[in-house]
Amino acid sequence: MAGFREVVNACGFKDLGYSGPDFTWCNMQEGENRVLLRLDRAFATNDWINYFNGTRVLHLVDSTSDHCAMLVADSIAVQPSRKRRFHFEEMWTKKEECKEIIRNAWEGGLHQGTPGGITSSLQNCATDLERWNKSVFGFVPKQIQSKRKALNDLTLQDRNGVMGKEINSLRREINDLLDCEETFWHQRSRILWYGQGDRNTKFFGRI
Repeated sequence: MAGFREVVNACGFKDLGYSGPDFTWCNMQEGENRVLLRLDRAFATNDWINYFNGTRVLHLVDSTSDHCAMLVADSIAVQPSRKRRFHFEEMWTKKEECKEIIRNAWEGGLHQGTPGGITSSLQNCATDLERWNKSVFGFVPKQIQSKRKALNDLTLQDRNGVMGKEINSLRREINDLLDCEETFWHQRSRILWYGQGDRNTKFFGRI
């Protein structure tokens, strides 16, 4: 550590400071066993600081790691929203309600033996699934963002380690959402789309 400090001083590095929690590592324990430390820092020279004026270092609490991610940025990118066509989502099959929604949509359809009846049932099924998706899953990336903000706020409040249980519970919720997001993008990969796309043959075959 002494050698590291000598290099920092010799190069004229400055600590860029941070925004967010006061620590970058947590042992993930609860109660009096909880340990919080600031192990990670961002350094730069005066020339770099003057050239990239306004740069901020953010400590981002992550649900899957005992370390905070460190983001060095001068602005926060905002992803534009876009409208998309209906896709059957594989992550829906993890919920038992999905089968009931599909069954009810088909059983409630009229003239099921005609092309028009089949088309109507498909449209009703898609509408019901999208409505259910909004109420149960919502927009997964937005939920992740919201819960990560809540995790960050909760972590800022937990200065004596007494909120470890609530923090770990929120981490698990975020991890479940991350699993859904991974399934979402996995389904859309070029390699597997034709096998797992809108057809979902095995799933419908079991209903």
